[in-house]
Amino acid sequence: EFRGGVWTTSTEAYAEAIAREIIVPEHRLSFLWSRDRCTWVFDGDLYERIQIKKLEKLRRRGYRPESIIVVDDSAAVWKQSYGNLITINRYEGRLDDDDLKVLPHYLEMIKSSANVRAIDKRSWRSRVKA
Repeated sequence: EFRGGVWTTSTEAYAEAIAREIIVPEHRLSFLWSRDRCTWVFDGDLYERIQIKKLEKLRRRGYRPESIIVVDDSAAVWKQSYGNLITINRYEGRLDDDDLKVLPHYLEMIKSSANVRAIDKRSWRSRVKA
């Protein structure tokens, strides 16, 4: 069984719009978080402050790090949790924007893993399309 949540670096209004417009109503979200749950850090590579999403905040809510998969189009916000990240392309409405269509197939492939952090997820698309 999958449980899902939305965590965006955008505003609370945007998070609510995503939940209302994109998420199928009968699938309840475990959480709906916006930028107020993000943490500001200084990125030494970029020489600027950025917002990141700390996995620790999910762990404190009872989620086990080895069972958390995060899906994001920005790897930088998960800089401290790459092992949990599946990076997708930014959705722009093109016909070839199919990451969100094929992602459920990949999640089915890895759902029985005892530790999702140990799986190399960098080439996930090629495993699904193979």
